[in-house]
Amino acid sequence: MSSGEMNDEDRFRRVYAEDFESLLAYALRRVAHSEDAADVVAETFLVAWRRRRDIPVEGEARLWLYGVARRVLANYHRGGVRRQRLGERLRQQIVAAVADPGGEVPERLAVRAALW
Repeated sequence: MSSGEMNDEDRFRRVYAEDFESLLAYALRRVAHSEDAADVVAETFLVAWRRRRDIPVEGEARLWLYGVARRVLANYHRGGVRRQRLGERLRQQIVAAVADPGGEVPERLAVRAALW
């Protein structure tokens, strides 16, 4: 491992330690469930790890992380909207595909009465 990689890793560790709680609080205010906030923060730091060489030095790292978290939250909310729309479409398809067996009773009774 080169010294540049070690410096990137050390910087990431420092940024994580300094900014985890504030990012979690930020995410908690913007999602309905605390589990989702934890996922948002984990995804934010995953992006930060992948792009650790892009993390700004000194005081700008927190702002950079908030920008990443904002985009992660936007993806989270878009995904929620897509899941809701998909759920609604599936409900409509199920209702259309499943016939109400009670709807055929009057017709069957009429056929039965005609045959007797």
